[in-house]
Amino acid sequence: DNQTVVLGGLISSAINSTKDKIPFLGDLPVVGRLFQSQSKESVRKNLMIFVTATIVDPAGNRVHSDSELPFNPVTIPPQPVVQGQTFQANPSAAPTTPAEAPPVE
Repeated sequence: DNQTVVLGGLISSAINSTKDKIPFLGDLPVVGRLFQSQSKESVRKNLMIFVTATIVDPAGNRVHSDSELPFNPVTIPPQPVVQGQTFQANPSAAPTTPAEAPPVE
């Protein structure tokens, strides 16, 4: 309960080459190199998938409380003030299940 597992990951690499030049002047032999530039950029991305499981009973209540866990739960820091309003997370609130939706006709 509340243990994090790494399922896997993907690594992607790319090399981007760019050549910029002034029209006509960059095409001239010998002096054309004065009117152009070349650059290479190497990009590496790493995507990892983490899963944290929480055990719930059939009614949707957590089986273990935060105080029973062997570590402190992660809390969300307070959010900045936006147009005179403050939004703060409540780290002591337990997750709740959504209410049942009415039947669709």
